[in-house]
Amino acid sequence: MALALSLLGGFHLELDGEPITAFESNKVRGLLAYLAVESEPDSTSAGGRPLDRFLLATLLWPDHPESSARTNLRHVLRQLRLTLPDPAGGPPFLLVTARTLQLNLQVDFTVDTARFQQLLDRCSACSHRGLESCPECVERYRQAAELYRGDFLAGLFLQDSQPFDEWMILQRERFHRTALEILFALASYFEAKADWRQALHYASRQLELEPWREEAHRQLMRTLARSGERTAALAQYERCRTLLMEELGVEPGFETTALYEQIRNEGLGRETASPKSTGLVATSEKDEPPSYQDWGEAPATPQVHGRHTEQETLHQWLLTEGCRLVAVLGIGGVGKTTLVIRAARMLQNQFQFVFWRSLLNAPPLADILHPCLQFLARQRLTRFPSTLNEQLAMLLEFLSAHRCLLILDNFESILEAGRAGQYRPGYEAYGQLLALIGERQHQSCLLLTSRELPRGVEHLAEDFPAIRSLTLDGLEAEAGQELLRMRGLDPTAQLSAEIVARYSGNPLALKLVARTIAEIFDGDIAAFLVDETLIFDDIRTVLQQQFARLSDLERKVLLWFAVARESMSVQRLASYLLHKPRRGDLLEAFHALQRRTLLERTDGGFTLQNVVTEFATDYLIEQVCNEFRTAAPNLLEHHALLQAQGQMVVRQTQERLILRPIVKQLERELGRHGFVLRCQELLDALRARAPLAPSYAAGNILNLLLCLGADLTGFDFSHLAVWQAALSGINVRGVNFTAADLTNSVFTETFGVVHTVAYSSDGRWMAAGTWDGEIRLWRAADRQPVRVFQAHDGPVRTITFHPEGETFASGGDDWTVRLWRTESGSLLQTMRGHRGWVRSVAFSADGASLASVAMDHAVCVWDGKEGRLRHLLREHTDAVWGVAFSPNPATRSLMATCSADHTIRLWDAEQGVLLDTLQGHDDEVRTLAFSPDGATLASGGLDKVLRLWQFQPEAGDAELRQTLPGDEIAIRCLAFSPNGQTLAVGGASATIQLWDMANRQIRYTLHGHHKGVNAVAFAPDSDTFITGSDDHTLYSWSSRR
Repeated sequence: MALALSLLGGFHLELDGEPITAFESNKVRGLLAYLAVESEPDSTSAGGRPLDRFLLATLLWPDHPESSARTNLRHVLRQLRLTLPDPAGGPPFLLVTARTLQLNLQVDFTVDTARFQQLLDRCSACSHRGLESCPECVERYRQAAELYRGDFLAGLFLQDSQPFDEWMILQRERFHRTALEILFALASYFEAKADWRQALHYASRQLELEPWREEAHRQLMRTLARSGERTAALAQYERCRTLLMEELGVEPGFETTALYEQIRNEGLGRETASPKSTGLVATSEKDEPPSYQDWGEAPATPQVHGRHTEQETLHQWLLTEGCRLVAVLGIGGVGKTTLVIRAARMLQNQFQFVFWRSLLNAPPLADILHPCLQFLARQRLTRFPSTLNEQLAMLLEFLSAHRCLLILDNFESILEAGRAGQYRPGYEAYGQLLALIGERQHQSCLLLTSRELPRGVEHLAEDFPAIRSLTLDGLEAEAGQELLRMRGLDPTAQLSAEIVARYSGNPLALKLVARTIAEIFDGDIAAFLVDETLIFDDIRTVLQQQFARLSDLERKVLLWFAVARESMSVQRLASYLLHKPRRGDLLEAFHALQRRTLLERTDGGFTLQNVVTEFATDYLIEQVCNEFRTAAPNLLEHHALLQAQGQMVVRQTQERLILRPIVKQLERELGRHGFVLRCQELLDALRARAPLAPSYAAGNILNLLLCLGADLTGFDFSHLAVWQAALSGINVRGVNFTAADLTNSVFTETFGVVHTVAYSSDGRWMAAGTWDGEIRLWRAADRQPVRVFQAHDGPVRTITFHPEGETFASGGDDWTVRLWRTESGSLLQTMRGHRGWVRSVAFSADGASLASVAMDHAVCVWDGKEGRLRHLLREHTDAVWGVAFSPNPATRSLMATCSADHTIRLWDAEQGVLLDTLQGHDDEVRTLAFSPDGATLASGGLDKVLRLWQFQPEAGDAELRQTLPGDEIAIRCLAFSPNGQTLAVGGASATIQLWDMANRQIRYTLHGHHKGVNAVAFAPDSDTFITGSDDHTLYSWSSRR
């Protein structure tokens, strides 16, 4: 007897070709479906693994007591066995014990989902380069496409079984996505073969499953155009455009529109074949714009000396052979990053996505996967997978669907020192990443640089030829000599060859010694060779030699860069120095470090080479440990080991790579109790020697104690400079801070819900308004709180600064608008005119007018200084949520308001006259903002889309120019950066989207808040911005990330 179970497209069971329909309930069907899919450990065939009866009972009856759920399971199982009786004299279909259930593999039982997965797994195991070279896999994909007849368990619903429903939805989504990828690959394959009928068939099937899938619309457009049906191709675009607008309220993406223009201009016409695809999941989107690229911290493309063979090898592996995992290995300074960045830049247009990250700061894998998945999803993920397995599964889907190049530089940073190839504790997940990418079939590549091969990769390479490693030796003599000549040395061939040989051709070592020869030996290589007896075995040896030659100021500068872990300007670094040098001396120190190749210039200032950062960090750690041993602080006083007011990711890196190693070393040497006693002794010595003397020592000691997890009760920090102490979230009760200087330290600030945030236009102040009626004011430069005061009788909903920054206005649920003096926090005016909660206030560009809007449907225009009501405007028919003035001096009286009545209204604020009513939103409009030039008005609300309106000064109205997909939930707040390049969008989903206004694309989607984002405001530098949230937090971000 043969059983055949179909789950794709609905539940259907046949026994020897005859349908079985007499099921008592959907619970019976659900139990059989769950057993069929989950019994097999790898889901490649039906049956196998026993499933716990308690698990099944709670799956189907989660709200029942255990005894009741087990009784129900026994009943359903009995009904299943009655409906599906065992064959006479044959093995049973089900294997049942007192504790488990499972399907019997010994019977003839097929399941379409298992067959579907088998076909894909056989394709994944195939060693072909792409579908075009493997007819067998094309046939497997066609069979899999035929098996997918619709959604998994379509139409099946189990009442009161939420866990089962969640499982079913996850399975449904997994099979749905996989089917779309298969159909996309087949359409691309047949398009490349000029088989237009088949290409149209598989592209159309994608649209049956997902009508708004733009990739499929583009496949149809290209196929129709190339088959000579240009008119039909253009009509397909119009169908796509209409559908997207009706279903999602958005316009087609840039790629689709660009393809339409190409076809319309007859740039794409009848062809016999398309370019060949390059991967398993083939993509023939060759007419799309260049690839998407996120180079992260990648350096600018450097000059490469020699390395022609190595570059050709990487090109061969990445392009011709389609390797999935490539490791470039070598000692520090040998040029791994230089080679890889050069190769990747040259190959970037061969990949649809290029993503580069450095592991120098040892980020956890989640910190890499999160931005990577966002990037591959084009910044449209609003819900991030919660488990590592789900994240890796999503990554594999992207790597299979697109041609991606992922690059992880400095991989050795997450490996355990002294234990070759082993991962540091907590970093083992990287091994899972490498195994997944190396073992599974896809069309992408992970390229990594490391000083050693991570454990496990060598064994993987034995079984999978698509895994390779390239070990870099030093430069050849000729390339090394060219490098020396480029550094200003003009030696004889013999002498330069001796230098290259002595330093094993290590490029960084040669650059460093070239500067030494030029500065110390006046360019005399022979004299240098006589004087120097160094035997090169590692770049650290050369760095030790260079470090010994630095002046005290140069060493301080270098160590501050090692602490900061990011690019810094001269001015910023100068602000950290304990004793301020003359500016000329500091600039000379920077130039000297540049000449010695220790410091590099970047777009944002200066930074260290990766190898130098690592060496300087180790030097700092060892010196601080030694100062604890000898109770003689020096670096401990002159350098903050952690910057309490830095970005969260920087603080976490400083704690991970500086504080923890110091604590670990000293706890091992002194013991936990001994370490705590030494900290107390150092504090007493500091206080006795020079109370309140400028110093980072006490703050460093406090941060080290916190890192240790020590009990701070009874510690005495009185009369000390406690700088850069990170005390947010720390209970400091019982700690003596009497007369302490707490400059730049951060303490816990307790907020209510943060409804509004604002920056003053001069960048001096930042403010927030909260649920409990408070306004909080900080100095923006150092985030130091200035004052907290009760401002309103109820939540503060809105704050805005006067353009000159001397005053600011607020509005709240007490129906009032209030004007405050910024410096003193004194109340200047209380303006009463509303009969409802005030939702938004805004000053005109010249500060002469102040507008407010409220839930009473009214718009009030006040005198910006005297607080006198000029106009009360009542054109809106529902609550008014937002107000903004045009920043353009030519239209300074132009005011826009948005409302729950679905409209935006434009006003002449001086005259109190309605100019225009903008209609386009389908629900309440909650927020709006003008671009800095006043030419664009952005708006968003409960219809979940972002609309951009183009303002026409001469006509006094605005025209809807673009509708962009917003957050998954309502848009609550908008803000343009002062330079107009970025639009920040916050909403109920707790994410912040940063839109690039040049190309109308999402640049980043930022995660951090845990509840909805209510407010966003940019600093004048157009980089820093702050957000306030329902989760009672205020975050500071960098738009450059």
